Amino acid sequence: MPKFSLYYVIYSVIVSFCMSFIMSGTVTFISIGANGHFFSTWLLKSFPLSYMIALPIALFVIPTLSLPAKKIADYIALRLAK
Repeated sequence: MPKFSLYYVIYSVIVSFCMSFIMSGTVTFISIGANGHFFSTWLLKSFPLSYMIALPIALFVIPTLSLPAKKIADYIALRLAK
């Protein structure tokens, strides 16, 4: 189970909000186009649903993958320094 610090919770909220906002808008636009129902469909249906899915995923995935990501980045930096 990942360790939850205030930083990771705030970071997860911000990242999941931004990604859900952009991705749900893009997918909604691709699906229905720029018609009169685009904004109401996106902001009242697609975005809230995607955010409810993205936030719990981000809360668990970001802390879980931060250590492996740091190790990979350190390994690559070490190899590039040689």
